[in-house]
Amino acid sequence: MLSPFIVGKSIHTHPLLIIFALLVGGELGGIIGMIAAVPCLTIIKACLDTAKEADV
Repeated sequence: MLSPFIVGKSIHTHPLLIIFALLVGGELGGIIGMIAAVPCLTIIKACLDTAKEADV
């Protein structure tokens, strides 16, 4: 349970969102999906942050 908190702190994302991404990744792609879930979440978050900054 400590791992989502540590990862969330490093990528500035709420730990529950990381757990949700892991659950969705596991459901869609099994172990490979869980491995890819957090990097995909980070990419999506970076794109949304960039889009939000561009609109301002």
